[in-house]
Amino acid sequence: MSQRILGVDLGSHSVKLAVMDTGFRQAELVSLHERVVPAGEAPIAERQAAALAELLSELERGADAVVHAALPGQYGCQRSLTLPFQDAKKVDPVLPFELEPLVPFPVEDLVIDWIELDRTAEGMRLLAVAAPRERVSGVIDQISGAVGSEPRTVTLGSVAYGVLSARLPSEGDTARMIVDLGHQHTHVLIVRGGRPAFARSIARGGAQVTEAIVRAYTETRESAERAKHRTDLSLVRPDDAPSRAVADLSRIVAGALEPLVASLLATLVAARTELGVQPIEVLLCGGGSRTAGLAELLHARLELPVRPLTLPAAPDLARVEEARQPGPHALSLAVALIGVDGGRAGDLRRGELAYKADYSFLRQRALQIAACALAVLAASAVNAFASLQSLRREQGVLTERLKRETQEVFGQPMIDAEEVSKRMTMGRKGVEVPTVEASAFDLLEEISKKLPPGDKTKIDVTELDLRKKGYLKGTAESAAVVDEIKASLESIDCFADVVKGTISNATAAEKELKSWSITFTSRCP
Repeated sequence: MSQRILGVDLGSHSVKLAVMDTGFRQAELVSLHERVVPAGEAPIAERQAAALAELLSELERGADAVVHAALPGQYGCQRSLTLPFQDAKKVDPVLPFELEPLVPFPVEDLVIDWIELDRTAEGMRLLAVAAPRERVSGVIDQISGAVGSEPRTVTLGSVAYGVLSARLPSEGDTARMIVDLGHQHTHVLIVRGGRPAFARSIARGGAQVTEAIVRAYTETRESAERAKHRTDLSLVRPDDAPSRAVADLSRIVAGALEPLVASLLATLVAARTELGVQPIEVLLCGGGSRTAGLAELLHARLELPVRPLTLPAAPDLARVEEARQPGPHALSLAVALIGVDGGRAGDLRRGELAYKADYSFLRQRALQIAACALAVLAASAVNAFASLQSLRREQGVLTERLKRETQEVFGQPMIDAEEVSKRMTMGRKGVEVPTVEASAFDLLEEISKKLPPGDKTKIDVTELDLRKKGYLKGTAESAAVVDEIKASLESIDCFADVVKGTISNATAAEKELKSWSITFTSRCP
C-alpha cells in the first residue's frame, strides 16, 4: 500500500496543501488544495489551523498521512558562510559561533541547520538557516493540533524552493532568482547550478497593495482584495487602459509594489557583491504572481527576463496539470517533494525538536499486520513441507542406489553409510587390504631415479634419513634445482608432507652452491 505525504504551507492569506502518494521507487502528485484563512479576532495561528483541518476533513486517507511543513520565511533567517575546512563533521559545533554576530536573535535560542553549497581549496561554502526554537515548536504544535500527528520535517520556506530548482534545466553555474510573492512577505531564493546560493525574506507582499487601495478609495479590505485581483499592471498609461479609473487603479498598485521592486534590486546587488552571482532570469510564484502585468513590470525594472516558474514534464507531476506552473502552490509542492526525496533542505527539527517516530499507526492496523504475518508464516510452513517431501524422495532414490551398489560389491545390500565406509577399507571377505611394502634399498633406488640427472646439474646429498619422519640434506647449484628435488620426492608414492627447509649459501671449490634440506613423512613400512 502506498504512503500518503502532505506538504503544508501555512500562508497568512491562505493555507496550501500538496498531496502525494509514494510507493516502491515511485511517487505521484495526487492533488493541490488551497483554503483562505477565515477572518476573525482569533490569533492567526488558530485560524490557519482551522483552515488546515477543514482541508484535511475533505481528503481521503488524510488521517494516516505523513506531514511535512514549511516555516514562514519571515520567522527565520539565512546566511551564506565560508568555513576554512571541508570536514562536514566540524560544521555543527562551530556554526553557532559563526552566526552569532550575523543574526538578530540570541544564538542559544535558535534551531540551526545548514545546506552545503560547494567546496573549494579554501574550505566549504554553505547556506545556514536558523529560526527561534519557540517559533519552530509553535508550528509543530499548530499542525499537530490540526492533523493529529507532528510534521516529520519543518523547512524554512525561503530555502525550500531549492528542490524545485533542481528540476529546472541547468547549464554549469547558471543562476536563477525564484520570487515567491506572498500576502505579507516575499521570499527570494537565488539558485546556481540547481542548488541554493542566496536566500532572503522581504517584509512586503500583496497585503501592502490591498492597504494602498483601501487608503486611495476608502474601500473595505474585501472589496480592495477583489479590485487587486482585477488589476492589470500593463494598463498603467491612460492610453492603454479602457478607462481612466482602470489606469488610476493600476498606478496605485504599481506604486505600492515599488518598495518591493527596490528590495529585489538590492537583493540582486547583494548576491552579485557577496557571491559573484548574476541570475539570467526571474521565476515568479506565490499568490501575488497571479497579478496581470506583474512580469512585464518587473522585467522593465530589474532588466532581466521574468516569467512564471514552470517545471519540466515529469511522471510524478503528470496527474495534476497545474503542477507545471504551481503559482501559489509552489511552496507546498516543494515541501511535499522534500518529504518524498527524504532530502535535507534546511530541516529545523533538530536537537530537542527532532522528530520522534510515533507508532500509533501500527496499533491502528494491528489486525491487518497480524493477518499478513500469519499469511507469511503459513506460506513458509507450506514451503518447508514441500522442501522436506522433496528431500525424502531424493533420500529414497539414493538409498535404493546404495543397496544395489553394496549388493554388487559386498554380496549383500547395505544402507548404513558408516558401515559401508568402513567396509570400503576391507577386502570382499572382510580382510584388511594390505599396504604396499618397500625396503630402504627400494626407496633409495626410487629417489635416485627421480632426482634430476647429474649430467644436467650438480647435486650432492650429504645426509639421508628414511624413517617415519625422514629428511634429505645436501648442496645444489641453485634454488631452482632444490625445487626440482622437492617435486621429485613428491612424485614418490611412499612420501607425503614434503616440505622444503631453509636454503643458504655454501661455497665449495671456489664455486658458490646452495645448502638445502627437505623433510617428509614415509608411508611405507
